[in-house]
Amino acid sequence: LFSSLKTINKIKNYKFVSKKIIPKFFLKYYILRLVWQRIFLTKSRYKDFDLLIVLGGLYFGNFNPCIVLCQNQYPFYNHNSKKGLLKFKTKIHSKLLISSFNQSSLTIFMTNASRSLILNEGFKLKNNFSCHR
Repeated sequence: LFSSLKTINKIKNYKFVSKKIIPKFFLKYYILRLVWQRIFLTKSRYKDFDLLIVLGGLYFGNFNPCIVLCQNQYPFYNHNSKKGLLKFKTKIHSKLLISSFNQSSLTIFMTNASRSLILNEGFKLKNNFSCHR
């Protein structure tokens, strides 16, 4: 489990879960988290880890197998209703999420409706998905 110190302290200890703290510096800014993933969160660095599960939806490292959980639907709602910087930000975020989903070994959607929303907005997904019921 890679997370902030605050979150790590709330998680119960299990033999099968390894807990690692992400430096605060990398958590402060969105782009720095992606840089941290790319540089520090790699399969070569964590050879003993069997699986990476990304709860936030965005992962661009080379760890494999990697499961991404799609929880945030907001970036996929119709961009035409948004204006200016918000429209640009949500459009970029949605494209980054789709790229992350397609790069992962498996994407888990919370519902079939969330997967349908993404497909209805014209995004293409690989067939590596599962829907939680």
